[in-house]
Amino acid sequence: MVLVDSAYINNGGGLILLEYLIDVLEKNNIPVFYIFDERCKESFKQIPAARKFVMKASLYNRWKFYRNHNNKFTKVFCFGNIPPPIQLEAKVYTYFHQRLFLEIPSETSLKNKAIFLVKSKVWKLFKKNTDFWMVQTNIIAKDLSEKLNISLSKVLVLPFYPPLRDDREEQIRQQNSFLYVSSGNLHKNHEILIQAFCEFFNQFKKGSLGLTIGEEFPDLKELIAKKNEEGYPIKNFGHVDRNDIAEIYHQYEYHIYPSLSESYGLGLLESIECGCKVIGADLPYTYAVCSPSLNFNPSSVESIKEAFRKAIFKEGKETIQISKNEINQLLEILNNGKNTK
Repeated sequence: MVLVDSAYINNGGGLILLEYLIDVLEKNNIPVFYIFDERCKESFKQIPAARKFVMKASLYNRWKFYRNHNNKFTKVFCFGNIPPPIQLEAKVYTYFHQRLFLEIPSETSLKNKAIFLVKSKVWKLFKKNTDFWMVQTNIIAKDLSEKLNISLSKVLVLPFYPPLRDDREEQIRQQNSFLYVSSGNLHKNHEILIQAFCEFFNQFKKGSLGLTIGEEFPDLKELIAKKNEEGYPIKNFGHVDRNDIAEIYHQYEYHIYPSLSESYGLGLLESIECGCKVIGADLPYTYAVCSPSLNFNPSSVESIKEAFRKAIFKEGKETIQISKNEINQLLEILNNGKNTK
């Protein structure tokens, strides 16, 4: 039996990918036992109790589980960046999708820097407990290999993501409209984006900006409300269920993505598949996923303003998707009796 360890996954893009992975595993009748974080146990009620273990995510709880179940699994898939806390007899694959373990942007708060430095030390400590790493892009594969001083042959590039299904025949988009689908975490860079949009709007009196900031980010919500009072056309949709996100993508002409750090950038792919043109940060994660219509320096208000200007004067090129969904290759590794050489 395969073990899927998702103890450290409970929100955001990681939870979206986990839900998709479980859906595909179950539809293909692959025998899997799951570890879930107790914070998202309601998301997986469909999994029988005999095939899941729900825990409060911690190093100790993971160590206790693996100590008690060391010989019960033929393969282990750690979907949460950190390998098992002990060495196992089973073949172990660890899916790495946390760019901040490799490099922390200078704009990150001191508190968050300290948190990621501690997590990074634990992550490095357990690197010997996995046989292979899986990542979403060649860029992350190279950086991971260098950071951990491991062979590239031990790093498999296997991006996967749930396609957005939308059956509409017509796409009604607002001209000169810009959308950023993202949480409000600091490295997502909303404040600079909002400042740049407002300065752009002051000059050209064109455009609108859509955001998806939930209740857990009150400071950003307050900033958006203030800008609305000042007359800026910024719409906050709040937290949007993924089943409804396609409808929002179809309302906008451009998806602008100023994040300072991403392992993949799922929102870029979603927006492309919904027909948006991408205005992407001039950072490696953007080019690993697509060739954007326009790019910009995400740390520069002036650069983002110029990207807005180029967009309304149609100076961009066609957006071309580069990354593809490799879910079938992942299933093959987990399902069959062969081990990657």
